[in-house]
Amino acid sequence: MAPPPFPQQLHPRQAGSALWERCMFKNALWAFLALTGGACGLVGLTQSLRFLPPLLRHGFSLGDFLMIVIAMMPGFCVVIMPLALYLAVAGTWLRAEGDRELTILGSGGVSPLQLARPALALAGLVTATCYVLTLAGAPAGWHVFHQEQERVKSRLGAFMVEEGAFMRLAPQLSLMVQGHENGGFNDVMLDDGRNPNQLVTLLARHARLTTGPNGQPQIMLYDGVRQSVDPQTGRASELGFAHHALALAVPMRERSIEPAEYTMLSLLAELRHSPQPLSMNLMRKVGEGAHQKSPQGRLVAEFWHRVSAPLLAFSDAMLALLCVLKRPRRGRALKMSVLFGGVVAASLTMANLAFESHLASHPTWTGGSAMVLTALMPGLLCLAMLGKAGKPI
Repeated sequence: MAPPPFPQQLHPRQAGSALWERCMFKNALWAFLALTGGACGLVGLTQSLRFLPPLLRHGFSLGDFLMIVIAMMPGFCVVIMPLALYLAVAGTWLRAEGDRELTILGSGGVSPLQLARPALALAGLVTATCYVLTLAGAPAGWHVFHQEQERVKSRLGAFMVEEGAFMRLAPQLSLMVQGHENGGFNDVMLDDGRNPNQLVTLLARHARLTTGPNGQPQIMLYDGVRQSVDPQTGRASELGFAHHALALAVPMRERSIEPAEYTMLSLLAELRHSPQPLSMNLMRKVGEGAHQKSPQGRLVAEFWHRVSAPLLAFSDAMLALLCVLKRPRRGRALKMSVLFGGVVAASLTMANLAFESHLASHPTWTGGSAMVLTALMPGLLCLAMLGKAGKPI
């Protein structure tokens, strides 16, 4: 009895090509993840070397530092991921060329565009991930970052104490010290007018900055007196003390929301309700300050950055494929082609950032459209060149 037919069974050439595409996608994906993770780790290391020691010195925990670094990562990843994708695709396809896989598949009738399919799938995945980061992840991260930044400024402000000068710690709260000794202060005067019904002056021989149980900075005063005056009666009173603790945290100020913190819907609403930043009348009013970044210009620049930056992942992937798959693919010419492609990929990223800075001071929708085309057109041109060379290689 004859075995039943298998109509869904792939042709051996098709099955081999599908298996190769899966392997290439997996290898390129792992390389991309490794490069992105390494770059993010390098950013975290540089930030830790710069900020971690002073933060720990002033009573901040490691968790505070990690919160700040993690909050910055989504914004950095949008810049890092397209370049990491270029390196991953170029490295993976270069290895396949070194193993003669591309030559064998080309001799079997596989076109350059077919060889590019795994990279196209990975580029689509990375581009979609970048859009998720720019539309949701990065705004949430920058919002947390700016909140933590204000909190750090609030607490660090209490530690910036200079000798012989009054320092305003908070509204109606000033501190002056005459000298430092063994990590503390000598001859301290603190003027507290926060309560309008009672003006208080604290004088102490010694003082030391510490951190309270709740992590709030405070000053411990030793061997001093507390003098108070009733503004209504002018009656003064004085009370001595052996030690006295006073919280010094500067109240967090109300701050304006940065454009990078807006969700995409909020950003569009702000653009719709803000004064038209693109009219020539506005540019004439700015005059000599036209090169300054206006609030409306920053909103326009942020909008176009979110639209254009993820497209760099697609362009960088297509550029890497063109550098590897175009002929000749041998020896020094291939290496120089990949190196030149890396320079072009980095230039595209720098051009995107330069466009963003330019739009912040010269907001025009024409400039925003050019920003998108600069990010997208190189990828489309490379893809068209690969499709034009559709014959087997």
